[in-house]
This record gives sequence, C-alpha cells and structure tokens, in this order.
Amino acid sequence: MAILEELVRQLADELRSAVQASVTTPEVLHTNLAMALSQGAWQSAATQDRNGLIRRIELVSTHTMGTDDWPESFTFLDGKTVNDGTFTTVWRVLGLKGNTFGSPIQSATLRDLAGRRNRVAHGEETVVQAGRTLTFGDLDKKLQHVDDVLAGLWLAVDDWLKTGGWRP
Repeated sequence: MAILEELVRQLADELRSAVQASVTTPEVLHTNLAMALSQGAWQSAATQDRNGLIRRIELVSTHTMGTDDWPESFTFLDGKTVNDGTFTTVWRVLGLKGNTFGSPIQSATLRDLAGRRNRVAHGEETVVQAGRTLTFGDLDKKLQHVDDVLAGLWLAVDDWLKTGGWRP
C-alpha cells in the first residue's frame, strides 16, 4: 500500500510538470480539474452565512484556473488509505477516458488490500493473522489486479497528456 500511496502522492506533481512543460502560454484548465485544484477558494466559501453563499455562487459562475495556477501543494491523497475510491476520484477529476477499472475484481482487490492494511495499522489484526488468510497464489492474483489498475491508469494518463485532456 505504501507504494500506491507514494504513486498517488506524486501523480499530481508529475501531471502539473508535464502539462506546464507542454504549453508555451498558460491555458485554461477544464472545470473538474480547476475546481479540485482550487481547494483554498472553496474552503473560504464554506461558511454558512450570506458571504459564503455569495462566494460559492461566484466560484461556480466565474471561476477559471490556468495551467500556471496549478498549485504545487495539490495532491489526490485525502488522508485515508489508498483504495478504489482514490482511483475513481483521479479519473473524475482529470476527466480520463474509459473506465477506472477493467473489472469489478480490480476495485474489490484495492478495497480488500486497504482493509487489511487498516486492520493491521489499527491493531485489529497482526501481520501474521492478516497474512495467514492469503495463499501465495491469492497474493499473486491480487498483485496482478493492482498491476492491471496501474497499467490502465498510465494508459489513460498518457492519452490525457497527448490529447490535452486538461483543456475544457
């Protein structure tokens, strides 16, 4: 799981660098990505008073963000263990083509691995207990499913970069 977390941690930075290197002048980012990147603006609009309401209306109706505005601090990590929802979020924010998972077993595998990691991390199981429930063959299959998810992600991201998927 640590490898997946590191991949997700670095993904936004690598995409920002690739996008900024591929444009000669700043370009507007598509709405999903711009909204995700403008977390600070949304936090300032989160109040329940009329100022917050007005700020949210302004954000939705006029907000644009350019490739040069992409903050270095942005990440797809949310403080939770990387699981299938993490990859679904990446897909939606970037507007990647195709499906996040090639089969339901891929998302189930990520949920299972995240659950096992969390049970060990929170003391509900020992590493030995968690490990005894999997055969080497089971683990090999799970790793292949994770590999398939990552391969699908890289193909989709490669297409996104080649076709300027960040553009509206």
